[in-house]
Amino acid sequence: MMRTIFLACLFCVGAIVASVLLVQNSGNDAPIGIVIPHHDMVASTRQAYLAEVAEATSPKTIILISPDHFDRATESIVTTDRIWTTKIGDIFPAEEVISSINVPLDADAFDGEHGVTSLLRDIKTYFPESTLVPILANRSATYADMSELVEKLYAACADCLLIASVDFSHTQNALLADLHDRLSLRGLVSMDSELVYKNAEVDSPESLVALMLWSRMHGAQKFSLFEHTNSGFLTDTEVGEITTHIIGGYYPGPVLEVAPSFTFMIGGDMMFARGVVDSESQSHDPLRTLGERFFWGVDSALVNLEGVFATSTTYSDGWNDTIPRLLFSPKYITSIRDARIESVSLANNHTHDG
Repeated sequence: MMRTIFLACLFCVGAIVASVLLVQNSGNDAPIGIVIPHHDMVASTRQAYLAEVAEATSPKTIILISPDHFDRATESIVTTDRIWTTKIGDIFPAEEVISSINVPLDADAFDGEHGVTSLLRDIKTYFPESTLVPILANRSATYADMSELVEKLYAACADCLLIASVDFSHTQNALLADLHDRLSLRGLVSMDSELVYKNAEVDSPESLVALMLWSRMHGAQKFSLFEHTNSGFLTDTEVGEITTHIIGGYYPGPVLEVAPSFTFMIGGDMMFARGVVDSESQSHDPLRTLGERFFWGVDSALVNLEGVFATSTTYSDGWNDTIPRLLFSPKYITSIRDARIESVSLANNHTHDG
C-alpha cells in the first residue's frame, strides 16, 4: 500500500529502446530541408552545419519556419514581408513567394521572436544572396494546416531551402530530456510526422511537420544527423533550464530503417486530495508543478490513480474501510489529459472508495 502524495513522489522513468540508425551525410548531396536550433548555446555547432550546407547549395530563397514563442500571432500561421537588418547586411523578403502563398501578414508577431532573429546573422553569413520567407506557426496550427502550408510553398517555391528553427526538450531533467529526444529522433529518421506532431517534446512540432512533409514531397527522405546535444550534459547540470538540440537535414534517398523501439514513463501515486490541491493557485492544474511537458516525448505515459473521480461526496462501503478515503473532483481529469497521460492504473486499495 502506497501513501505518497503525488506531487512529492519519486517518478520512475523507463525505456525499451533499440538503437536508432543515424548516419551522417556522405558525398556532395544538398539537403532539401534542415532543422537547426535557435538556442545560442550551440551557435558554433549550428554555424558549422550551415557552413557544410552552404558548400552544397546556394538557394535563391530560404523558407524559415519558427515557433510563435509568445503567442503574438493573430492567426495560427503568419508571415511578414519586412526587410531584416543585420550587422553584416540586409536580408530581403521573397515578395512573390510571400504574396502567392496567401498567408496572413503580421509583422508585429515577429518582434523579438528569437526563433527567427537568432538565425538571421547566420543566414546572411552563409547564404548572403538568399531572400527570405519567414513563417511563424503557433500551437493552434493543426497537422492539416501545416500540410496545406507546405503544398502552397511547394507550388510557389519548390527549389527553396526549408529551415525548421526548433529547440527540442525544454526544462526537464537532463536524463529525461535525453529520453524524450529518443522519440523525436526516431520520428525524424522514420519520417513519422504524425508521431512527431502528437508526441514530440519540442517547442515546435508544427515546424518539424512542415520540414518532413516538404522533404517527402521532394523525395528526400534520408535523415542525416549532424549533431545531437544536451545543455545539461554540456554544462554538467542535471536540473534547470535544460535544452536539447538536434541538428541535421533530409537528403535525397529513401527512408532509413529504424529498429523497433518504445519509450515510456511510469509515475505514481497520483492523488488530488490530502493537501495536494488545497492551494487555490494549484486547484485547476496541479500537474503544472512538474512542468507543462513532463509527460510528453514518450510513446506512452502511465500513472497509478490512487483514488476515484466522483461527482458525489459519498464514500462507498468498499473492501477497505480504513481512512483516508479518496474522492477527486472530475475537473482534474482535464489536468491528466492535458499532461498527455494516456493510461491510469486502478490496482490499488482506494479503487473502491467511491
